[in-house]
Amino acid sequence: MSDLYNTYKGLPKEKLFHILLSPGDYQPDAIAAARQVLSDKSWTADFGQEIERRKQEEEQKHREQEEEVIEKAAYYKNVVEYKSHRNSFQIRIPDMPRFEIALTERNIEYFREDKHIGVQLDNYPTQTYYFKNEDAEQVDKLVKELQLITTPYADYKPFFKFELKAIAAAIVIIFLVLFIFSLF
Repeated sequence: MSDLYNTYKGLPKEKLFHILLSPGDYQPDAIAAARQVLSDKSWTADFGQEIERRKQEEEQKHREQEEEVIEKAAYYKNVVEYKSHRNSFQIRIPDMPRFEIALTERNIEYFREDKHIGVQLDNYPTQTYYFKNEDAEQVDKLVKELQLITTPYADYKPFFKFELKAIAAAIVIIFLVLFIFSLF
């Protein structure tokens, strides 16, 4: 034990604390030598403070994880509840604040889908909002009143027409080239 004691005696406080806080990584003699050095250097109070600090960090981490679980549970509860009504709108991102203020003023409950999940069209960035059946007509009136431009859901990309034109132009050019070569 004296070799370990002499080695550990020269270690900084943090290294010694690491050894004592990781007893599974060291032999029992090493832990005993570290405890002896801790006692001899009067670092016992500091070690107690380090244990308390780590305990508080762990408790804070645990609270944050619990809050995240509660937040996600509420989100997915709303997903199930609101999507079952099948009433939704795609609202342009710039119109979101106006729309949400108007909904709140009229006490209309809504669920805004996570921005990373909703349909985000390249040329038309939008946010998806869901409503209950009983509020659908009121939301329709509100959208017209605010003169919001909503985007219809589309399964094609905005540049699809360009792709068709490019393919047609390529085919015409190929036929022209073949025709010209056939004349020679």
